Amino acid sequence: MRSRGTAETDLTNKRTRWGLALLASGLIVAGAIAVLGPSFSELVGGGIAVATLLVFGVGLTQLWLAARVIGLMAQFAVIVLLVALVCLLASPMLTASGIPAVSSVAAAAASLTMAGGFALLVIAALLVLVAWARAGAHDMLVAIPRSTDAAQSSRRSRLITASVIFGSLLLVVAVGVVVELVWNPLAMGPEHTLSEIYGMLPTGEGAAGIASVLTWAGIVVVVAAGQLIWVLRAARRGAASIPRRRQVVTALLIASIAVFLLFFFAFGLGNAISDTVPPMVGRSSAEGVLYGLITPLGLIGALLVSAGPWPRSERRRLEASAAH
Repeated sequence: MRSRGTAETDLTNKRTRWGLALLASGLIVAGAIAVLGPSFSELVGGGIAVATLLVFGVGLTQLWLAARVIGLMAQFAVIVLLVALVCLLASPMLTASGIPAVSSVAAAAASLTMAGGFALLVIAALLVLVAWARAGAHDMLVAIPRSTDAAQSSRRSRLITASVIFGSLLLVVAVGVVVELVWNPLAMGPEHTLSEIYGMLPTGEGAAGIASVLTWAGIVVVVAAGQLIWVLRAARRGAASIPRRRQVVTALLIASIAVFLLFFFAFGLGNAISDTVPPMVGRSSAEGVLYGLITPLGLIGALLVSAGPWPRSERRRLEASAAH
């Protein structure tokens, strides 16, 4: 392994983080398209698909540039990763023709391609870990800086950040409650008022569904309050206060997971309405579809915020490590 200067190490470090973050973001978007695709028009869906391919391309380019510095095994890992992504993206296309004569063959090929893609994805991940570890560059993947703020921020600014985050999470909760108790029921019973919809439900099912959604709201509020208390307690210790970036990443993960879990808490109510209220169909409101995007966008936001520039103090630590 040839010696690398601090500047080259820092650049490789940055490319690795951004490459992995972009690839993970692309996979999240692809998954969201698979789930929410029918809710989008062909034009919007096609535009998102093209944007996803561009994200994959940029991410792979960043990893390839980093791998050229690390060594041949790292380059081979990126090639395997490329093949894995091609398999995963090609799998749904094999069944898109709709031609009966080739449907069974296409379905079998799609299953094999999907399985092979996931297998290659695991192999690529293992190769990446081994290659980076052998190169003595494990800092690029597993060393998390204690402070991820680009500059030292005051205790007051961090407390303001924590307060804004808490208010934002409360807004996420409030909108989620309205989506599941008002907008989605009206979308499933468009010819009825909200009181008529709840009045048609079997005894107890409406109250149980509402209680389930409110339970979800209570849990998320408690978690959001826990994060605020976490920051307030840390702020009392002065220098140990929580960096703003860590607060933002945590909040994005909380919002993403909370919106994902709301589906399960509201499933009983939605199922009762779709089985009882004419025209007895299950559907989400337009507001509900947009609200559901918080899950993938929150995950992507957390990845991209985490991949941002490391602080000057962390670069000095890498300089000291390289000097030894």
